[in-house]
Amino acid sequence: MRFWVLSGSEEHWERALKENKWGVGPNLKKRWDKLSPGDVLAFYVKAPISEVIGFGIVEQSAEENTPYWQEEVESNQVIWPFRWYFRIEHLCEKPWKENKVFIKDLKIEIRAGLNSLTNKDVISSLLTRANVAWKIDVSRLLAPEIIRTAKVEEKPVRVHDKIRDMIREIGEVDNWIAETEYPIEDLGDLDVVWRRIPTGNPTYVFEVQIGGDIFQALVKLKHAFDEWNSIPFLVIDKKLRKKARDNIGGAFHQIKDKIKIITTEEIEELYNIQSKDKQIKDRLKSPFC
Repeated sequence: MRFWVLSGSEEHWERALKENKWGVGPNLKKRWDKLSPGDVLAFYVKAPISEVIGFGIVEQSAEENTPYWQEEVESNQVIWPFRWYFRIEHLCEKPWKENKVFIKDLKIEIRAGLNSLTNKDVISSLLTRANVAWKIDVSRLLAPEIIRTAKVEEKPVRVHDKIRDMIREIGEVDNWIAETEYPIEDLGDLDVVWRRIPTGNPTYVFEVQIGGDIFQALVKLKHAFDEWNSIPFLVIDKKLRKKARDNIGGAFHQIKDKIKIITTEEIEELYNIQSKDKQIKDRLKSPFC
């Protein structure tokens, strides 16, 4: 199973989706030759949409000599003879510009009409974003080897849990009701929340991102801000700072001035200072001090 990105204008896609058919010119025939039934297709629409609007599966290839797209019909000349038919797995609702999946930060190749995508981490990130944005099950579009690659390695998971638990303890020491793995509707769990009262909404929400795709963490934080007016914190490895800022400046510009970005090193530093402070205060309370 291969993964491909089909890139074309909005007008080109409107026509293609009438018969679930795509095509390329002679310059891309070598790529066309590699297409096989069962290959996964991502539908990318060029500017002004500039994002992914759906997914499909290759059914069969066919070399055709009948004009189909508008440019071909107008010139009565076949420009893209190397074609294939696909079935649609998911197509987002219109207007496409409002329901697309953001991919700019993934640096996916979209220059040609048919582009091979081989990076398993990028494929996993793309499908995860589609799952979050459109609330669809994309596991059927993942080859077993991609599913295995998408799993977070054991070491980052341990670091993630360590930082998560530190944030919880920091909150508890400051007399917040701090909880980990706080459920958020249709999006999984927030890593940590701090609440003032047991029945209240979270005042502060935290997502810890050691590696991988920041996008889903930002989706959760934005939802918490929209739903509860919570103050969102993204806790990241310092290497991800630029990537986080790029995402926030793009798809999440609505919370650009609200979200706080802090590093795992800063959390550890605060935790150590707070722990030392508590130890000293506990000693001063002791009659044996």
